[in-house]
Amino acid sequence: MASSAALSPARALKLLRAYFVYQANNYREMPAMVQLCRDHAFDVVFFARISNWKGTPARAHAANDVANPGHAAHQDYLQVAEETARLADERLQIVVMR
Repeated sequence: MASSAALSPARALKLLRAYFVYQANNYREMPAMVQLCRDHAFDVVFFARISNWKGTPARAHAANDVANPGHAAHQDYLQVAEETARLADERLQIVVMR
C-alpha cells in the first residue's frame, strides 16, 4: 500500500479505486476503510452490498446481508453507511451502493 500513495500524487496512476464488499461481519469497518484510502491517496472508494454469486444457501446469505431491511442489524448499517458517505471530500469520492 505504501507504494500506491507514492504513485498517485505523481499521477503515474490516472485513477486509484478501492472496492469494499460490506456484510454483517465488516460493515462497521467502512469508516476505517475511508481513512485507509485517504492515507494511501485513493481517488474513490466503492462500498458494495454482498451478493450471492456462488449459490450460498439463502439463509446463510440473508444472515450476512445487512442491507436487507429484514436483517437485525439493518438500522445500524444504515447509520454507518450514512456516516461513511458524509466523509467524502474534494480528494476522495465515496460511493455506498445499496
